[in-house]
Order: sequence, then structure tokens, then C-alpha cells
Amino acid sequence: MTVGQLIKALGIMPADAEVWAIYDGAARLSVEYAYLARSGIVALAEKDSVVYHDRDRPGDAPLESQDKYWRVLPPEGE
Repeated sequence: MTVGQLIKALGIMPADAEVWAIYDGAARLSVEYAYLARSGIVALAEKDSVVYHDRDRPGDAPLESQDKYWRVLPPEGE
């Protein structure tokens, strides 16, 4: 799915509906953040989700060698 496809799908849904991700057969992950990862994918995550690999972290996050267990943080100002 691309960002454009996601925007189109979300455009027909209620703006106040919560966003969750399916994991292990159920809606278990509350999506709280979206960011562009170093690999070019858009990653969705809960606050404090641990991200291990450089490719899955945003460009401004510490490298794996600097912080083995980097956690998803709220954007500045939140």
C-alpha cells in the first residue's frame, strides 16, 4: 500500500475513528505515530514501540550502534 492509497482509504472513513493494526489475529496495536523510515517506508507505531534496525528508524533517530533499543517518541511539541 502506498501513502496515496492509504489517504484514499482513510478519506471515506470517519475522521474521529481510532486507528489500530491487526497483530496475531486481533486489533492489538493502537497506531499513535506515523513516520518516514530510513528505508523509505512509512512506519506506523505505538508510543514507546522498540525499533531495532536502522532501516526501520526515522532519519533523525540514533543509529543501532548508538541505541540498540530505540523507542518511538512523540514528535516535538506533543
